[in-house]
Amino acid sequence: MDLKSDSSRYNRNKLQLQVKKAELNELLGRSADTPYTVEEEVPLQLAHGREHLSRQVRNRNSAIRQSEMEHEDAELGLSLSRAKRYPELVMNSSYGYYREDNDVGQLLELESTGFSGGLTFRVNIFNGNRLSTEIQNSRIAVRQSERRIDKTKLAVMRKFKVAYDTYQNSLQDLDFERSSLELYQQNYDKALEDFRQGLISSTELRAAQLNLTRAMDRINDLE
Repeated sequence: MDLKSDSSRYNRNKLQLQVKKAELNELLGRSADTPYTVEEEVPLQLAHGREHLSRQVRNRNSAIRQSEMEHEDAELGLSLSRAKRYPELVMNSSYGYYREDNDVGQLLELESTGFSGGLTFRVNIFNGNRLSTEIQNSRIAVRQSERRIDKTKLAVMRKFKVAYDTYQNSLQDLDFERSSLELYQQNYDKALEDFRQGLISSTELRAAQLNLTRAMDRINDLE
């Protein structure tokens, strides 16, 4: 009965592995039956410490960067609103060509070419209230964008802390399970030897086998 259960479990796991490999091939744009091997040992050490990773998150997180860009846009809007208070100087220039033909008179033909230019100085004195309201709204937008930056950073760093602490806890659990695996293996080897000598029943051997298998499963889940 145990052999049938183990065989069934093995076949299910084997099928699941084939399905996952086919899905990975699809993601890679390859034929579903493209053969490849899966690396069984995956190193789980961080190349840098917590402070370095924290700085990387603050500098590269897309949500933080997006909020900073919105703040930059708000500050630019405020600068543009303030600029409307200053006088405006407009310069223009042109190049012209003129020709006129007359059939009668002393001046039969008139032709002229040349550059022309000018300066226009403008001061808007009739929109003071509207401009003050616009500047005030721009200031509010800047303050709101600053608060969004702070709020986004707090949320991102909270998620980083949870993820980092969870990772560290998983590493500790993995070390513990790996150290326990040797004990489970020794217990199983002893139980197998005792079973061969008729000292224990198949049920006791099965219990030792299941303890070893479950310990290996826990390690695989953590890795």
